[in-house]
Parts: sequence; structure tokens; C-alpha cells
Amino acid sequence: RVRYIAVVFRDRAKDEMDEFFLSSLNGSMSVKGRHPTITYASKKLDDILTELFRSPPKQAEMTMHQLDELGWVHKEKYYVLAIDPSLHQGNKNYEKQLESKLQKKTYYYKNYLIYILDSKWNVEYDLIYLKNLEPILVENNLYAGLSYGFFDILKASGGVRQAIEAISYTLQLFQNQHFFAYANMIVSILGLSYVNLNHLSVDDVCHPTVLKIREYDREYHTDYLSFLSTYMYLSMSVKKTAEFLNLHKNTVYQRVQK
Repeated sequence: RVRYIAVVFRDRAKDEMDEFFLSSLNGSMSVKGRHPTITYASKKLDDILTELFRSPPKQAEMTMHQLDELGWVHKEKYYVLAIDPSLHQGNKNYEKQLESKLQKKTYYYKNYLIYILDSKWNVEYDLIYLKNLEPILVENNLYAGLSYGFFDILKASGGVRQAIEAISYTLQLFQNQHFFAYANMIVSILGLSYVNLNHLSVDDVCHPTVLKIREYDREYHTDYLSFLSTYMYLSMSVKKTAEFLNLHKNTVYQRVQK
């Protein structure tokens, strides 16, 4: 029996996609034999991250030490992107499409695909970031939710919860959208949570004007409520709204005035 040990050196100071690197390395190596005994570091890393998706670690210091030993590169800021494939239609290779677009590895939690995004501490991901994923999401009928930013990977469970809530709660209001940011939908999430706790309907806590807009959309097959939500989220900026929705600025002005 012949055994091999592969040693790969990486400059961690320059590495920008750690877990994706390990996953790609794994995929490029195949082990054939009756009793393969090779254990990959990425498998252990996957197990730890999956546990972090469920809940914060009971022994934070030990978990952090394990991550360091496995080569996890700590970033200034994290986001969780969750994708619901339950209504998937279309290309069977959508996971590869997503990994290629995001340059991030796919993790699995319950029935969701999970991606750990990272950025500088002063960079905010929002609906505009998710807009870049729209072609893949729409083509495959996938729904994505983005969490708030957080600064400690050990708090990933909170990001996972927020990303999933951004999908599940918002589907009750804006079924024609395929991507949602938790920050954008926080008011709706809080309102619906209140409704669920107090056994009220959404109509009981909505402003009458909002209900009128919703009814108008239903009757005339328009999308003013979704437009208004985007406009308000983008700080009521006509320019940003026009860019985000691929509309002319005059069209945005007309819709706002209407």
C-alpha cells in the first residue's frame, strides 16, 4: 500500500477566500482505493461552521482555537446569505453558478444553502449587492436573504436566523421579489412578529394608505408597494432608485408623485 502526504503552503495574509480555497483543493483531489483514510481539514472546518450556524459555541475560546488551527482567516466583517431552493426550477447546476458568482463555498443548514460573505468593517452589503444575483435567482426560481453585518464568526447563528427570516417573512408581502436584505425588511419583520404573537392580521397593523396601494397593485397588476419599499430603503434617492430598478429618473419621479 502506498500512502502520500500533500503539503500546500498558503500566504494567509493574502488569502481572500479561505473556505472556498479548501473546498476547491478538495475537489481537485480524488482518492481511489478500498479503504481511503485521508481526512481533509476542510471537512472538519465544515463541521465546526455548521455547528456555528445552529447556535453560539459553549466554549468560544476552544472553538476559535480550532478554527485557527484549521486555517480559518478572520475577516473584519461577515454577512450570511441564505438561499431557499425549495421552489427551484431550471438549471440543476445552480449551486456551481452561485459559487462561481460569489467565489464562496456552499454550506447546508436545514433546507437552505448558506454562504459566508465578508467585507471591510465600513462596507455595507444591501439590496444592491443582492441585485447582482438576480439573474441566477430568477432563472432558477430561488429566494435569497441577507443578514445584518456582524464582526465575530462565532455569532454566525444570528446571521443565519436573520437571513432565513428575511426570506420567510418577506415572502408573505413581496412574493414577486427573489432577494431580500434583513435590514430592508426589519420593519415588516417586527410588524409580522407582533401580529403572530397577538393573533392579529397584517391589515390590523398596516397604515390605510399602504393597504390602498396593496389593493391597487392586486387589481391592476402593478408593483407600487415594492417600488415604494425600495425607494424608502434607498433613502428616497431618485438616482439610486432609478439605478437599482433600471428605470429612467423621470419614471421614478412620476411613480413617487402618483
